[in-house]
Amino acid sequence: MGGVGRPEVKEEALRAVLRRNFWTFSLCELAWGLGWGASDSSTIMTVFLHKLGLPKTVIGLVPALLVLGFALPELPIAYLTERLPLKRRVYLWLHLPAVLSWLAISWLALLMRNPPSPLLFALFLFFYAVYALSIGAVIPLWYALIAKLIPQGMRGRLFGLVNLFSAVGAAGGATLAGAVLRALPFPRGYATCFGLTFVFFLVGTATLLLIVEPIPSPATPKVSVGEYLRRLKRMLTLDREFSLYLAARAVGALAGMASPFLAVYGVEKFNAPSGTAANFALVLLVAHSAASPLWGLWGERRGFRWVAIVGGWIGVLSLVVALLSPSLGVYYLAFLLNGAAMASGFIAHSNLVLDFCPYEEKATFVGLAGTITAPFMAVAPVAGGKLIDLISYTPTFIISSAMGLLGVYMLWLLPEPRASRRAFEGDVALRGRGR
Repeated sequence: MGGVGRPEVKEEALRAVLRRNFWTFSLCELAWGLGWGASDSSTIMTVFLHKLGLPKTVIGLVPALLVLGFALPELPIAYLTERLPLKRRVYLWLHLPAVLSWLAISWLALLMRNPPSPLLFALFLFFYAVYALSIGAVIPLWYALIAKLIPQGMRGRLFGLVNLFSAVGAAGGATLAGAVLRALPFPRGYATCFGLTFVFFLVGTATLLLIVEPIPSPATPKVSVGEYLRRLKRMLTLDREFSLYLAARAVGALAGMASPFLAVYGVEKFNAPSGTAANFALVLLVAHSAASPLWGLWGERRGFRWVAIVGGWIGVLSLVVALLSPSLGVYYLAFLLNGAAMASGFIAHSNLVLDFCPYEEKATFVGLAGTITAPFMAVAPVAGGKLIDLISYTPTFIISSAMGLLGVYMLWLLPEPRASRRAFEGDVALRGRGR
């Protein structure tokens, strides 16, 4: 197809832009990965909250807050930025609240004791929410930039390799966190880890200055809020396959009720020391980094629906291993499997949601998917924590596994979007192709 009022770009110029942006995104993800690893939300953070003497239900509120913060800004930001011809500057500035919030979190962690002051813990939750909301605002812009700059045939490799850089950085951050937690007493060790997260996030954000967005996107008409909401309704009512996909994601999100408590369960079950949380994070992130490029390549060849299906089975298996592990050494296998499952979820859903929609509506589809599934993702850890307090770990893990199997079955019923609809190619400005 020929371009419709869109300039052709020489192949060598396209390759240069792709290389520069790829390495910029990669360096940013490497630095942010170091930060994530130093304060991993599913291991280091949950064990920190456990050591504060908080009940499991309250511990579950923290990942729920993270999920809601990630999701709530997506649709409003998608609406406000979808028609911006250039998105790089807004994308950069929206990172800053997330970075600065970790400086406050580190300071508050240093002041907290068991049990924590209600005021200090409320401030801790406030700044954690600021971090989550800032990242949630960034997400649709990140997807929009990827969709603009990278053709569909390269996205699986891009997501796999960028995820690899992130996970390698996170493994390094977790290793550093382990050394810090072994060397410093509670809560100084955890406060230092959160301070390292601030430093790494600041460095990663600075690399975003190198992103090149050479050509503005073609202008599209502005729509009112009412028309925008009606368009969202049409997406859900007329696109049955996309609606089935969202339902499968919602059920899969409920299956995540046990994952935030894997580290706490391991520490309690085997009476492990604080540094074990960092070891759990390291194994989780190494598995994540090793699996990511493999999932990306396999998804490009077989379709990302199969990546989600196989990853769902592996996630269920990780819970079975956790329940049956006779020793701490065997228990690490649960984190190995969980890391591979998490990588499959990221790679699969990052690509599936893009495969469902045309370029001009990428941000809206991403925002809609995040907003629809967010309540289920937020309820899952709170429900998991409450169930653990009421009926213990084993029944909760079994319920989580059952939800995971149901989600896998729903994905199996879903047609592969690449086969059932057109595959949209990457950026109209760089590729010189119209819809």
